[in-house]
Amino acid sequence: MVPEGCRMKIDLKQRAFTLIEVLISMALFGMVMASVYACWSSVIKGTRVGLQAATDAQRGRIALHTVEQALVTAQFFNDNYQYYAFNAEPGDPFCAVQMTSRLPDSFLGSGYFGKEVMRRVTFTIERGDFNQNNLVMTQVPLLDASEAQDPYKIVLARDVTRFSLEYWCPGDKDFTSEFLYTNKVPKLVRVTLGIGHDSNNSSRPGQFMVRLVNIPSEVVMTRF
Repeated sequence: MVPEGCRMKIDLKQRAFTLIEVLISMALFGMVMASVYACWSSVIKGTRVGLQAATDAQRGRIALHTVEQALVTAQFFNDNYQYYAFNAEPGDPFCAVQMTSRLPDSFLGSGYFGKEVMRRVTFTIERGDFNQNNLVMTQVPLLDASEAQDPYKIVLARDVTRFSLEYWCPGDKDFTSEFLYTNKVPKLVRVTLGIGHDSNNSSRPGQFMVRLVNIPSEVVMTRF
């Protein structure tokens, strides 16, 4: 017979873990934790990318709506050509445009101008932080457009990869990037806005939006 004390020592020895078993357990635990961290990191990254895409899309819609509002309310008065000229600068992939518009109270920055609804509005692409191109809108009151006054400036969209305006040419029955008539307002404009970069092709915009704008404005002629 085996003494009682010896039997307890034998049982304890049989139930103990060897160093190899401990190392294997730690390795398996590390692999599990690494997998959990990788999944968590992927979820966080996906959420961040999704939120950024949603933010870019929202900013793009606001930017397009702002450009559309300015175009739809564009005015031209023949007696004051220098204040009402419609200046369109073509470019690929970026263009610029300046006009005089009778802007509604809901237009961005209207609270800054009070009752001065007639304003010169400019849309341009400017270099911003991290070497990105931003769509910038600038406004000045019409009566102060020629004076040295600090304009109201706001960034409508960041990381813009395309901003183009094309104007309907009835003769060619097609859109063209050039609008040479500064003494009139175009009837139909196609606005294209690209934001961000495609993850599979960095040369293509991540968000691509197009809008047709029908402008009802008429030229006010001089009356004698």
